[in-house]
Amino acid sequence: MAKKFNLLLFLFKLVCPLTIILYLLVATFGFIQPWKVATPILNSYNVQTTIMIGFSYHKDSKAEIVSRLYILIPSVLTDAKVVEIQKTNQESPVVSESKPKFYIFIFSIFVSIFGSWWFWFRKK
Repeated sequence: MAKKFNLLLFLFKLVCPLTIILYLLVATFGFIQPWKVATPILNSYNVQTTIMIGFSYHKDSKAEIVSRLYILIPSVLTDAKVVEIQKTNQESPVVSESKPKFYIFIFSIFVSIFGSWWFWFRKK
């Protein structure tokens, strides 16, 4: 039992900083190469900055689905939500907004930062 717990702690020790790095890489990718489909949609929100926090791609014999998740700043301070833009094949993009995804994102950032501090920077 102790070996399994130590393995779990070791995995958590690695996953926390990797999650932070992954979020930073996704945001950087979204900044360097904006998605042409999402640009006019995000501009309609009248915000100063958009940060990409996630993406997905799925392709099978019937459909190709591309999706990206964005946080809008500074509107996130007054209306916390994640905007998801999804495009299937050559159809027009579908936009959805989600408050729970925002809170899940914030929670995962908090856990990753706290876990990184706990395992790597805290004085023992």
